Amino acid sequence: MSEILDAISALGDAAADMTTAKESFEAVRQGAEQAISDHLTEDNAHNQYVKTDTFEQVKKLPIYPEVMSDDNRLNMMLDNGHLIIEDDQIIRLYGWLEVNTSDYAVKSFPTEETKTYHLRFNLTDGFYLKDLSDLAYNPNTLEDFDTAFDTTYDDVLFAELKSNVLKVYKNVSEIPKGQFALIETLDSYLLSGTTVLMSLSVDHGFARSQKIRVTTSFLHSSTGRGYGYATLNLNGASLLSSERFHVGDYGTGYQYKTTNNGEKEVAMKREQYLVTLNSITEYGTVYFNCHWSNSWDHIDATSYIKAEVI
Repeated sequence: MSEILDAISALGDAAADMTTAKESFEAVRQGAEQAISDHLTEDNAHNQYVKTDTFEQVKKLPIYPEVMSDDNRLNMMLDNGHLIIEDDQIIRLYGWLEVNTSDYAVKSFPTEETKTYHLRFNLTDGFYLKDLSDLAYNPNTLEDFDTAFDTTYDDVLFAELKSNVLKVYKNVSEIPKGQFALIETLDSYLLSGTTVLMSLSVDHGFARSQKIRVTTSFLHSSTGRGYGYATLNLNGASLLSSERFHVGDYGTGYQYKTTNNGEKEVAMKREQYLVTLNSITEYGTVYFNCHWSNSWDHIDATSYIKAEVI
């Protein structure tokens, strides 16, 4: 008898548990229905994602175009009076949109040897070649290296063809900063009049102009019992070198020297840029650097001139 009573009691407990489970499930179902309903009526149901209209506004973020090659230049060639762009090259726009040159049918352009052209690209026109003498393209008859023709966020300058000489530019989203050209000299020589000390030819090679800083370190020295001094000019900007002091003694002769550092910032366009360090002797006997195997060899100097993107 007790076994029957236990069974009835257990059945009652199970029924109660089933009722509780059913009520819990119903609550979950109603909650899910409400969540779905709220989701469908919400203005911004997926607020963790960018909405379509917002994406249309931000998909052209100010990120410069980049050619996805080892040297960031587009491969092309001149052949029988035609400029030809090679297939299977990737151009990345806005930092995310990748364009393959193979997707464009027009990639060959006739040229004339005596003219200057710019090869460009945008999503509307594809690849196109512009003659600098075309007033529609160059209404103000600007020089070919003018910044008005630089790569922009939406329009890429790939190359310049000038008198049948092809110059292909590097296109990167961010131009690396830092030193890209340097010349050093240990030469020692007597200065007279105006003397060119060092010249550095620099070309950053990118499709956009860049600001560069040119810095120099040099030594002027005068030997003998008198003194001499000179002014230094860096691309036409005078960096005065008139301070002087002497080393040595009366027996070996006085020597006057001054070590100077100079710098100049320049907006470097898409062209070769010649940086020249020259000196004008103002008074007395002046040397550039000192490397003599005599009593003054302890003032050896190495002078340099360098350029860096800033």
